[in-house]
Amino acid sequence: MKKLLIFSGTTEGRLLAGSLCRAGHHVTVSVATEYGKELAFSEAGYRVWTGRLDREEMEEKLKAERFDAVIDATHPYAVQVTENLKSACEALGISYYRLKRMETSAKEAVYVSSPAEAVQYLEQTSGKVLLTTGAKELSAYASLSGFSDRVYARVLPCVESIEACQGCGLMGGHILAMQGPFSEEMNLAVLRQINAEFLVTKSSGTAGGFDEKVRAAKRAGAVVIVIGRTQQETGFSMEELCGLFGACQELAPPAYFPMFFPLQGKRILVVGAGAIAARRIQTLKRFGCYITVVAPRLSDPVRAMADRIYEREFADSDCGGMYFVLAATNDRAVNHHIVSLCRNRGILVNAADCKEECDFYFPAVAEHDGLVFGICSSGADHRKVKQAANFLRREFGRKQEGLE
Repeated sequence: MKKLLIFSGTTEGRLLAGSLCRAGHHVTVSVATEYGKELAFSEAGYRVWTGRLDREEMEEKLKAERFDAVIDATHPYAVQVTENLKSACEALGISYYRLKRMETSAKEAVYVSSPAEAVQYLEQTSGKVLLTTGAKELSAYASLSGFSDRVYARVLPCVESIEACQGCGLMGGHILAMQGPFSEEMNLAVLRQINAEFLVTKSSGTAGGFDEKVRAAKRAGAVVIVIGRTQQETGFSMEELCGLFGACQELAPPAYFPMFFPLQGKRILVVGAGAIAARRIQTLKRFGCYITVVAPRLSDPVRAMADRIYEREFADSDCGGMYFVLAATNDRAVNHHIVSLCRNRGILVNAADCKEECDFYFPAVAEHDGLVFGICSSGADHRKVKQAANFLRREFGRKQEGLE
């Protein structure tokens, strides 16, 4: 078994670390922030280092620990970190592997080479802008005319990110502190909530939620502006790295076993009252459960469907006695807190904006003549699930009308 160090900061990095750990390797993961440490899960042989390291500090750490190999799973745009890590490994003769994230493209998007070029493009436009490029480069957009009014920044829910936003002049509702990756529906909800006409993103690949952003923007009628990568990335895919270290079997996401539970009379908590919450409440009500909704503001449809309403912020005591909980707010930090709380209390929980934090997936449901179909893709492809459910509904609809 190998002694491995993974510089992480991406979803793939966390998945790879878990796979290698379960394969029996002694794994240490280095993350930049305390929030990154919080996201990392703990297993036997799995350690987490926290803090940003410069070139000299990296070399000192590597020299002290004597790792067999180092895997660079940092973000594709963290170019300086990658250069420093590669140099440190070369100086010490340690094997270096780069986890390469596959890049995808969007035909109708506007591609630019830098944040400065994105600002130049936006200066010729008007309308709200959703920035999804993180807090580090936020200052590059501050020169945009009407920045504090036009721009909404989606950043990680940590003090460092919030302070970066405030330092650039963004306040209150213009700071969207959330942890991704996000579903297409969640992206769409945010775009519609702020009436965004532009979405700025990096070319973060499928694993970074790029496709979900593009599809959501198309549905919202928003223009996608993509900050292209400065250089072509080389390295190993997730499959190749797992193969090199004997962990191929851990790569695929777990398949979810379909179980059907009677919900008649069961108490279910829904935190949030947006479009996603409304759709899920509508589905659940068909199965006779008792639904409590907690949200500062409720739409008329949600108000009509709920059995009990608390028109306020979520409180920890709201989870008491619940069969399961749906965390469906537009605040990633709140959803994450609800997940942690429920898991500590042994309550099943689903987070609408983060599939990695779901104890179960909420399926697409189709019904016909006493049959109930629940369709799920283990969180991998929401569009395919929707297509399958619509196909079943259409087929049964035609039969009911006597067309077949």
